[in-house]
Amino acid sequence: MTPNIDSFHNHINQQREGGAEHMTTSAMAIPSALFRTAQQHGDRLALVFKSRRDTYAQLTDRVLRAASALARTGLVKGDRLAI
Repeated sequence: MTPNIDSFHNHINQQREGGAEHMTTSAMAIPSALFRTAQQHGDRLALVFKSRRDTYAQLTDRVLRAASALARTGLVKGDRLAI
């Protein structure tokens, strides 16, 4: 399933309602671009790392799940995150 921009905005609104007010419009530029690309080219290859190959739709799904998990931990703008 290819994510769509409406589901992305719904997700962001839910995060804001849950206390993630720190998400600014400028911070949304990259995720919005990713969602638009997934909507238009969801089946195209987006990421290759070693043996992993993700389409734009798969990458967008992974990004949403990671963002949701981080938001649930209470991570806020200005916090540092080591990856």
